[in-house]
Amino acid sequence: MKKLITYTLLTIALIWSCNSGSDKPKASEPLTDKIIGTYFNGLNESNFKKIASCISDSLLTMEGGFVLTKSSKDYYIHFQWDSVFSPTYQLLNSEKISDSSIVVTISKICDRIRYLHDTATVYKAKIDLTANRITKINNLELVVFDTLKWGTRRDALVAWIRTNHPELDGFIMDQTPAGAKHYLQAIELYTSRN
Repeated sequence: MKKLITYTLLTIALIWSCNSGSDKPKASEPLTDKIIGTYFNGLNESNFKKIASCISDSLLTMEGGFVLTKSSKDYYIHFQWDSVFSPTYQLLNSEKISDSSIVVTISKICDRIRYLHDTATVYKAKIDLTANRITKINNLELVVFDTLKWGTRRDALVAWIRTNHPELDGFIMDQTPAGAKHYLQAIELYTSRN
């Protein structure tokens, strides 16, 4: 009987120590890699439900000195705009800074980028998470981006549309799904003008 009690106590102690060890992830620790992967899968699949499960109610985005805070409703409109161009995002590299911060290198190609740049653009971004949700995306640097080509093609397109199809003028600033469709229509009209 004494051996049975000792054995039972040892078994309970062993199970308890295995379950409370420091190697076991805490529920409060962010699952950074999984969240980032789900976020980019959602972008590639044009699946906002996946994205919504990864972002906070208020998302701070930073790029080139511009800081924007978007509610999930505002982000949804931007997501719809981006989805019209049929984007493909590829996560090229990731470097975990902490449990709540990661720097990623991303390649993006879509119909709009194909026209303006010919090839994918590549950029680095720092993504911060709080309570397992993306709260901030800071676009740090453009790795592959031809500023001159992009600007020249964009300006030529805008000027030609303003003169030849004024009903589409302003498409470049309209970041709604309708604006994206007008953008694609402008590219089609411009590239088939001859």
